[in-house]
Amino acid sequence: MRLSFVWWNTSLSPAGKDRATDAQRQVVCSMVNIILNQMQVDFLALGEISEKDVKVILENCQLANIGNGFDFAKVGRSRFDTGFLYRRDKLVLIDPLRPIITNKGNRTLKLAQRADFTIRGCDKSLHVFISHWPSLLWCPESSADRHLLSIKLREMVEEVSPEHGKIGNVILLGDYNAEPYNDSFAEQLMATRDRVLARKMPNLLYNPFWRHLGFSKPYSSDMTDEGSGGT
Repeated sequence: MRLSFVWWNTSLSPAGKDRATDAQRQVVCSMVNIILNQMQVDFLALGEISEKDVKVILENCQLANIGNGFDFAKVGRSRFDTGFLYRRDKLVLIDPLRPIITNKGNRTLKLAQRADFTIRGCDKSLHVFISHWPSLLWCPESSADRHLLSIKLREMVEEVSPEHGKIGNVILLGDYNAEPYNDSFAEQLMATRDRVLARKMPNLLYNPFWRHLGFSKPYSSDMTDEGSGGT
């Protein structure tokens, strides 16, 4: 079964603080309808939303057979501002959205929100981690916090992987506010843009979007593995 996943930072309510206008919310509703009903996306993660934004989306969007998961858990002086909509005929939610945090000294950092599914028709488990990490303004590329977030997220990935040294059915998506080639991703999270390497080394995470930074032509399905990855 083919599944499609989309992340969209709506920019409505950063850090879950309600500040959007009615007109802005209606634009988001229009886009949600396009993504779910015209594009037929199976999973849509939304960023920078508030409880009021979600209420408007649920009341105004065409969401027949669409489930959702939202939890605006407070973390220190901030709170989570992400959630998701998913197609019930493709995915079965087996655990509600759970906030995952990590501590550094007296500070609490938002790592991700995790949702667990089974895939209809094949009964395989699927673990989705949705993240919205600090901007480079507050957390530079070289920051120890950024490396800590990547290390801890990697630990969560390994925790839900059934075999040692092999990644399970895991999808990471969100706004990490970092380039995919940064050390925090390539070294700590162990992500690669090389599909061939990811097949040979199943402990690596494959980032399908990284390739767009290094090829003069867009990816197409008739490209060979040797020509569609690598550094």
